[in-house]
Amino acid sequence: MRLRFLLMFCLLLATLAVPTVYAHTKNRFDIGVNAGRAQTVIGSGIAFGASFGYRVKRYLDLVFNYQSIPHYEMTIATLSALGRYRIGPRFHLLGRLGIANWYESPLGTQSSIVSSGVDPLVGAGVSYRFSRMLSGRLQYQLIMASSHTGLGGNFQGLSLSVIYHF
Repeated sequence: MRLRFLLMFCLLLATLAVPTVYAHTKNRFDIGVNAGRAQTVIGSGIAFGASFGYRVKRYLDLVFNYQSIPHYEMTIATLSALGRYRIGPRFHLLGRLGIANWYESPLGTQSSIVSSGVDPLVGAGVSYRFSRMLSGRLQYQLIMASSHTGLGGNFQGLSLSVIYHF
């Protein structure tokens, strides 16, 4: 009888605790897709990718982003802090500071040449929250690479993202 009562009490406590814990973690994670244009010293191309983020504080996210530029057979993985400054009920200014790991395997006769590197990343943008679960971002990023790397200099990208918050 006591065991049954103890199990019922634990079940009731868990039933009450789960919504409370869930309420504190709701919308802390996000996943998104993006498309845009990337530009290097030698030209530009279409870029697309995906991102995964975690809200650390009210105005600070930790974001992992993966981007592919098929024209150059290039991939970029970034880890950055994304800060938000509210400028309206649904609008935010964005600032990004992080690190980028890029890998390039050029097309054509030099296909055996492979270059890669790790460089600092800065960025800026704006976001608009359509609903509690969906937002959009327009972002600019700059990977600051020296002219001695395989990139041949800085890498720039402009992307439009759709983000789902959960």
